[in-house]
Amino acid sequence: MEIRKLLRENKCAALTVMLVLYLLADPFIRENFENIRTVYFGYYLFLIFTPYFLTSSKRVLLVSLIFGLSLNILKLTFEPGLTSGELETFYIVIGISLVLQELLLLLVVIAYTCTRNFSSREPIFGSILAYLLTALFFGDAFYIVSRIEPNSFAIAGQVMKPLMKDTYYFSFATITTCGYGDIRAVSLLTRRMASFEAVFGVLYVAVFIGRVISMFTAHRLHDLQSAEAPQDEPRPGRRLRYR
Repeated sequence: MEIRKLLRENKCAALTVMLVLYLLADPFIRENFENIRTVYFGYYLFLIFTPYFLTSSKRVLLVSLIFGLSLNILKLTFEPGLTSGELETFYIVIGISLVLQELLLLLVVIAYTCTRNFSSREPIFGSILAYLLTALFFGDAFYIVSRIEPNSFAIAGQVMKPLMKDTYYFSFATITTCGYGDIRAVSLLTRRMASFEAVFGVLYVAVFIGRVISMFTAHRLHDLQSAEAPQDEPRPGRRLRYR
């Protein structure tokens, strides 16, 4: 019961920790193909059930299941028998479904964060979770574009198709405005997308997360002042005399 209560009061904190652990473990697991399939399946489950975990809405769960289960059923059913050319188109369709599901989760997290009590830490962790999901969303979107338009990225000065780990790396470097330059957007579309992500990343941290933290601090300060303020002793009221 205590664990359930703790999870119910710290949903975004638990989800943020899970996503950070996934991002930290991902580079070490990619060396083995079977491990990659396991990790991706776990990430799909995260995308499917997290919106319902936050909202407890059966409609949201139904939409997530439609995207997530259809995605995995298609992958398990048709992937083994496809040729190399058909696989490319198949992965583009799968990637678009994945991006739509990430977008759904991102919108749910932002809506959940904006409706929480700002005296708790949930809005802060919700803001961090939405920031990480935005980077993953753009990483998958960059990967899809690179499959549709092969000459979209240059790695170490050579134009080539990036792997998904490369587009994730590029997305996180872009949203944080680090811009190391080892991976560059070459095509017009990817440059526009990278520019939009960089502007969004700066404004998100400065405006949204800054607003959430300031409101959290204001609520905490108000609670402290209310607790330290002396309580006025109630005055005894007049007694009415009845004849």
